[in-house]
Amino acid sequence: MGILSRIWWTMRIDSRISLRRIAYRSNESGRDEVYLQPFPNGGGKVSISNGGGVQPVWARDGRALYFRSDADLMVARLGAAPAPAVRAVA
Repeated sequence: MGILSRIWWTMRIDSRISLRRIAYRSNESGRDEVYLQPFPNGGGKVSISNGGGVQPVWARDGRALYFRSDADLMVARLGAAPAPAVRAVA
């Protein structure tokens, strides 16, 4: 079974962003979490949320990913570092 048939996913296609990653939510761990994965080749998924996450939405410039965690709006700043910097939006 392919990744798209196993999970609920969300992807934003924007002509200003080089489409190299897909952001999606999955409950494969038993809880909804947000992940990033290279696209279209797959492999190397990275967990963005810890403690729950749904509704991932890309920032216009493609450098951040917003998602909900319970009642909080979270932002993951994506850069060259191996792990994204994730924090609640004030």
